[in-house]
Amino acid sequence: MNNNLSSKTNFLVFTGPSNVGKTLSIQNTCQFLLGRGFNAIPNEQSNQRENEGYGLPTNPANDFYVLLKDQRDQLVLFYSWGDNFNEIQWLHGYIQELQVRNLIPNLIVMANRDGSEWMYRPTRNLFQLTDQNCIELPMGRMVRGDRRQAAVNWYIPTVFRIVEEFVLPRFLDL
Repeated sequence: MNNNLSSKTNFLVFTGPSNVGKTLSIQNTCQFLLGRGFNAIPNEQSNQRENEGYGLPTNPANDFYVLLKDQRDQLVLFYSWGDNFNEIQWLHGYIQELQVRNLIPNLIVMANRDGSEWMYRPTRNLFQLTDQNCIELPMGRMVRGDRRQAAVNWYIPTVFRIVEEFVLPRFLDL
């Protein structure tokens, strides 16, 4: 199997430290596409994750992965694990399995811890990410104390609005 991903595969990568809303932003994006006619397709891969599983998100704190498809055969893979490079390598192997089954995602929406050189550079190299096939949305910590919740209530919807209005139309025919 060729290690290169399809040239039609694009990436949306939410980067940042733990607990900044990467998984929630991925879940919001997934729910948006479900409301636009995408449906989860059954998981028939042999490399099943053992600890957490395949499927639609049920809890904002739980990591998940799922492959969605619409009537035009556009495929979007969501993968919210990204805390270490082993998880990123697992994703790469899973994508290769999808390619064998002729399921080539148009878009992969994923998390990547920190966006720091120790993690992000190997991820960029593994997936051959460029400015043409990838948009990175850096996520940061919100204000602490009594204003934190108000900041979060503004921040997460604002990030999603950027995804909805600018990122998804670049990579998908909505």
